[in-house]
Amino acid sequence: MTAVQIAFFLQLQQRNLSSRVLILRPTLELATRLKLDPLCDLPLAGQPIADWCVRDFKCGRIAYLMFSNTVSLFSFVTPRRGVTNAKSLRTTFATAIHQNLDRVEHGQQHASGILAALTDCQFSRCYDRSVISSINDLMQMTKVHLEYGDTVAMITPRLNQTPMSLLNMDHPARRFAGLSVI
Repeated sequence: MTAVQIAFFLQLQQRNLSSRVLILRPTLELATRLKLDPLCDLPLAGQPIADWCVRDFKCGRIAYLMFSNTVSLFSFVTPRRGVTNAKSLRTTFATAIHQNLDRVEHGQQHASGILAALTDCQFSRCYDRSVISSINDLMQMTKVHLEYGDTVAMITPRLNQTPMSLLNMDHPARRFAGLSVI
């Protein structure tokens, strides 16, 4: 860790933001594309609902973003069009939260808590290989559905009903509904 990263981490602990901060964990490739500062290793957010991994991928000629909750693997996909910096990534995330949590149990409560934490958003690396592997599996499943002509709105519920070995064969929608609200 560099001195700047250590100072930032200490400042985060002193302000005790871990319970009200949203952490987005983009892949290194996406972080480079968005010209984000070097990513530091932050621990999981104080509230599990406020910790999300972001992965970009292409299917055909269209680029997409997959947002996945780090704890529950609850995921949704949105086109990457127009995402060129940290601000546009946060805006796309907020829009996707509104669009995708309407159809989920406790979705409105979760959405309001996530959007409240979005005012203080930090970027970090995703260091858990099992989470990264599970997100890659979900991304491959998404690509197959997109190639068959399914829309993003049709794919998201399917992703979240898929049993995942990381969750002991539970599905992400059930785990996400059980997370506490910020």
